[in-house]
Amino acid sequence: MSRFAAAAWSALVVALSTLPLAAGYSSPVAIGVLIGCAIVPFGVAALGRVVKVGRGWVAVAGTVLAVSAALILLDGVDTEAQVVPGWRASPALSVLGPLIDSVPRLLTAPRPAPADVGYLVPTALLVWIVALGVAVVAVGRARATAAPLVGAVALQVAGGLLTAGRADPSGAVALATAVVLLLGWVLLPSQARVSARVGGEATKADPTAAPSVASGLGAAASPAPRGLLVPAVAALILASFALTAAAVPTARSFEPRTLVPPPELPLAATNPIPNLSLWNARPDTPVLSVSPDGARLPERLTIAALPDFDGAAWTIDARLRAVGVVDEPDLEPGTRQREVAYVLTDSALGGVWVPSAGMAQAVSGTDVLMDTDTGVLVAPEGLGTDPVTIRGLVDAPTDTEIGRAGTPMAEVATRYLELPRIPASLREESAALTEGTHSRWEQALAIAEGVRGERTLDVGAPSGSSYGRIQEFLFLPAADGGQVGTSEQFAASFAVLARAAGLPTRLVIGFDLTDAVAGADGSVTVTGDDARMWAEVYFARAGWVAVDPSPATSTDTGDLPEPPTGDDRPDQPEDVGAEDDQDAEENVAEPGDDAETRTGMDAVAWLTVLAGLALLGVLAVAGLAIARATRRGRWRAAGAVGAWAQVLDAAVLAGRPVPPSSAAPDAALALSGRAPARVLAGRAERAAFGPEPTAVVSTALGRSAPAGAPAEARSDWELATAIERDLRAGTSPWRRLVWWVSPAVFGGRRADRADR
Repeated sequence: MSRFAAAAWSALVVALSTLPLAAGYSSPVAIGVLIGCAIVPFGVAALGRVVKVGRGWVAVAGTVLAVSAALILLDGVDTEAQVVPGWRASPALSVLGPLIDSVPRLLTAPRPAPADVGYLVPTALLVWIVALGVAVVAVGRARATAAPLVGAVALQVAGGLLTAGRADPSGAVALATAVVLLLGWVLLPSQARVSARVGGEATKADPTAAPSVASGLGAAASPAPRGLLVPAVAALILASFALTAAAVPTARSFEPRTLVPPPELPLAATNPIPNLSLWNARPDTPVLSVSPDGARLPERLTIAALPDFDGAAWTIDARLRAVGVVDEPDLEPGTRQREVAYVLTDSALGGVWVPSAGMAQAVSGTDVLMDTDTGVLVAPEGLGTDPVTIRGLVDAPTDTEIGRAGTPMAEVATRYLELPRIPASLREESAALTEGTHSRWEQALAIAEGVRGERTLDVGAPSGSSYGRIQEFLFLPAADGGQVGTSEQFAASFAVLARAAGLPTRLVIGFDLTDAVAGADGSVTVTGDDARMWAEVYFARAGWVAVDPSPATSTDTGDLPEPPTGDDRPDQPEDVGAEDDQDAEENVAEPGDDAETRTGMDAVAWLTVLAGLALLGVLAVAGLAIARATRRGRWRAAGAVGAWAQVLDAAVLAGRPVPPSSAAPDAALALSGRAPARVLAGRAERAAFGPEPTAVVSTALGRSAPAGAPAEARSDWELATAIERDLRAGTSPWRRLVWWVSPAVFGGRRADRADR
């Protein structure tokens, strides 16, 4: 029966540890599959024991069976044609190719991943192999082993990696696993329980040798000398990792999906900026229809966000992932967000860009990829004509939150502050516009108003957003082609001047729906007149905030003077600012924003750490109290032998451990010398090494003698507790305080300590 209990306990630990892995899938089917893969290997190991097959052969056969089944299941999974690396050219690795490819397929899947065969197989195979290893060690043994701990750690670490630590955010599964492990180590024996004939092995080895009752009686009713301390510490360490991970999350948890190279932008994803002029040239031409889907429509639809600027052009270096994959953007989203949901129909956009808003959470109707930094959506096969439903989250800070917000540290937002070889004139213009402002938001408003000024928005103006074109737009008179531009020049000028002031910015091409008229069903027809380019500014905790510095009305002359050439052209980047070594302004937080917030966040983090440590301390004390109570109950149920073992435990707690070589009577004299100790020692020797004489008064558990009765008439446990009280009374206040929870008794009664 004990062997079955040990195997069942090991299987329970492994099955419990599959829950974080199952949380990485969108269907509860995954839970059943993974738990099955955790339980069945124990049946395989039991079958191997019945037919008397060696443990090594069982492990090999079980692994081969699982890998073969995985390859068969993966054979029917559709895969995209990919270039096979050279190290996969060998016949063996070619056969295992589908299994090898299943891992990156899982890591690039949305999170939670679909519970399809192609995504479940690698995880199920991992659970099977780990469970098989634990089963091979645990099945057939009558004692608790460390194998379930190893298996639990392996599976829970894998679950944390698969879900970036989000599978068990509270640490509940890890803590439950630690409790089950601890209970198994407490309740299950570490070796076959020894019968009442304790010390029999020593007697067999040397029948004439006098048995050491002081040590032998303690082992008679207890587990092997292995004790409980090491497993208990291991379980507490496991619980500590879980609680620490929950209480003190890192800014960026390790994400194994980043190890898989993301897809590149398809060749069809050309620069969308020229499309802006085409749409504006046909203001009344419908481009697409947008209708709500149970949530508010977004105020703006993004075609592409362009965060990268080299002084000549704005581009995007996209990190494409499947929608739903948890891959943190380089700047965290705002703390206040709202949901948007819309359906795209009648699209005449062409190309691969898909209108988006914020960060998409789910997309149906077409296969799309998302840039995890900007939220831009790309359909590699084109948008098509089928309706596309998109649900997402957009930053929605209040005006007060924006007004009080600061900006992140410069090293965090480096990508959005890049201004290579910026001309000095632009830096000076930025400083002039922001002079006298008192907050980051005031700086943004001042720059937007300065760019807007008395300038004219003309959709027929020449395009371009380089330093040179921005200087022409800002500084040349209207007669020479300045002061007039498209929304591209307005937005690009704002973005550059804002970066010079330390505001992280990016350019956005899309459609502004703020003035669009909705139909009876709430749908909006987007036309070429709605196409715009605007800028977005990032504020700490507020997220991305759209800023449109263009005038509200526009013209379309279509016949503007050409920009000057030759000597009449303003200084270019290579002439002005090429040797300008002036660094960008230090991104200093305004009073009351980032500095105070970081201080507050540090305080919260420290309080969280202290609370987590306090909770761990409480759990540790509670666990030790339970373990001590369980041990005490086991001694009480073991009669005279257990009562004497309790006395030996009390001696250790009192700092007076008994040497293993001492016989029970000698130990009684050393500990107390009083009659109760001598009587109990004699009873324990008789119970352990010979039948009790019939003339001796019965001292069975539960039978107490009247008060004042001689020691010989009192029960074994009463004698033990009386001796323990005497020992405890003679100790220091500290030892009395920790008496009931001290783990010292699990370390055994070592002779070296007694000798010293």
